[in-house]
Amino acid sequence: MNNIVQYLLTTVYECSKDVATGKINCLEKQVNDALPVLNVSIWRTTTPMTAEEIIQSHKQIVENTNKDLTKDEPLRIMYGFPLMQYDEKTLKENHQFTVIHGIMIEQRRHSVDEPVIVQGDTSEDARAKAIEDHLKPYEVALPFIALFPETDKYMYEIKLAHTPVGAVTEWDSSKHEVDPHLNAEQDIPLAIDPTGLHIDPDQLAKAKAEAEQKK
Repeated sequence: MNNIVQYLLTTVYECSKDVATGKINCLEKQVNDALPVLNVSIWRTTTPMTAEEIIQSHKQIVENTNKDLTKDEPLRIMYGFPLMQYDEKTLKENHQFTVIHGIMIEQRRHSVDEPVIVQGDTSEDARAKAIEDHLKPYEVALPFIALFPETDKYMYEIKLAHTPVGAVTEWDSSKHEVDPHLNAEQDIPLAIDPTGLHIDPDQLAKAKAEAEQKK
């Protein structure tokens, strides 16, 4: 298993478009926090089925392939809007789904009431260090599944972010250093068309022209 943590980001939204001006507004219906993951797989159902059917089927797969992860931790289940965990009616509705599954990382803390055992060196410094270590969060690997129903009304985006430390180049403006990634073109706004998921060439050309006039 890859031990490098990545981040899964998902958003569900809907859009409105002014046919007179072409202006598009997006309304976010569900923005999920970045989820630390070790690995993910994404697949789509080919025929309509219920969320319950997918969950039960996947539980059996996970239990057979990841027994070490599931013996103490149940499968973590997440739902994309408009599917809600507490709404039993929507759980029984037939949809085609986009399904994400894999291993997530959850940070936990020991209970402050849990006794701290100090072995060997029992000096004051050793006890303080043991208490400090006890209070630090620890990480647990959990199997998860996330269900996004494919409907006619709502869009969603699924992104996987790989953020290694080496991708950040440090520089110091107080020493009159220049940003090594400074690029004149980054001042040009990219005009994204969310209904087509591509850069609109006409809007991009207009943005470039406006940027040239500002120089």
